Amino acid sequence: MKNCPKCQSERLPEDVYCGMCGFKLDSFDRMSHITQKELTVEDVRIKLGTVYYKMGKYHEAIDIFEKILKTSPEDAVAKRMLESIKDKLFDSIGE
Repeated sequence: MKNCPKCQSERLPEDVYCGMCGFKLDSFDRMSHITQKELTVEDVRIKLGTVYYKMGKYHEAIDIFEKILKTSPEDAVAKRMLESIKDKLFDSIGE
């Protein structure tokens, strides 16, 4: 639970005004609990694998996406990224 920036009394995240002093609370601050998504290990791994992919570190990216698929075999993003990496590696061998 957060406190009012003016009087420091406790308030609920959805409060528009402080119940103690009437201070108008910031709408962004009130809504941040709604828009923030908790990251899972898979979310972080997807982001890491994508960074490796963009850096051209394809073997590291493959390792990450294969780990994801071991725990979540139906993960569409990991499957798609793994296919894309393998296509890039295959194309580079053919050149």
